[in-house]
Amino acid sequence: MPRFAGSTHALHWLYSPEALQSLQQRTQAKIAAQIHQLMPQSPVQIQLNRDEETILQAGLIQTMTKVAVFFNFHPSVIWTAANYLKRFYLLNSLYDPMQMMFTALFLATKAEEVNISLRAICEGVKLCEEKRVRAYEVHLLRGIRYHLQVFSPYRPLEALWRLVQAEDRDSVYSQIVKHLEGVLLTDWIFQESPAVLALSGFIAALRSRIDLEELLQSLLAACNIDTNVDQLLALADTIRTETSGSPHSLLRTAISAAKKVQGVHKRLARGKAPPEAANSAS
Repeated sequence: MPRFAGSTHALHWLYSPEALQSLQQRTQAKIAAQIHQLMPQSPVQIQLNRDEETILQAGLIQTMTKVAVFFNFHPSVIWTAANYLKRFYLLNSLYDPMQMMFTALFLATKAEEVNISLRAICEGVKLCEEKRVRAYEVHLLRGIRYHLQVFSPYRPLEALWRLVQAEDRDSVYSQIVKHLEGVLLTDWIFQESPAVLALSGFIAALRSRIDLEELLQSLLAACNIDTNVDQLLALADTIRTETSGSPHSLLRTAISAAKKVQGVHKRLARGKAPPEAANSAS
């Protein structure tokens, strides 16, 4: 079984808050320069700001989750696909966001060894355009540096779950999964290990049911995780705060941001700018 420590996930896709913010700012500056080069006479502000980018990605991941549920994919497929999408947009953009979402989902089904064809996905979801997804796949692979390995919190969750005794186990587990789906809407996947995120799910689901102090101490010791109980409690609270907005409001704002990006994409297409030239923008 592969270990997280030493993996491309651990070595290349985890950042301190300062390093992550710096990378996001550099990408934004690169995007602005590329848009100006491609469309120097544009009279309107067409680049998404950081808040719009975050909301757009969150809306795409919520849509992706609904598609995955429709096909009965395991939550680990959603986690892998969302990581691909967020990694790509951390460094790249100006690709049709909806089709890049389907590209990330299809690539994740292959990485997670789910036996489904792209045609089956596109026949099941009419917004999926098979020809464009196939064309985008190579750009997605390039954009994530061909780092296909994604460690999800569901593997440590399954191991830790055997140590927990609680009433309504199915209900508690569903709450943990819901918490982890919320994590995907934030930047915490770039800042914490999957094991720590799994433990934050335990806190969110079990805090009101049992005394967590002793349980968390034993879990941290068993998993050799370099954090403490207070840090875990603070992380769980922060994630809950960041994901507590109305999903309907979030989706409406995300759709608006998506239309903005699609409009830029169409203008570039009319000017016959190659996708490679538009690489690294949102």
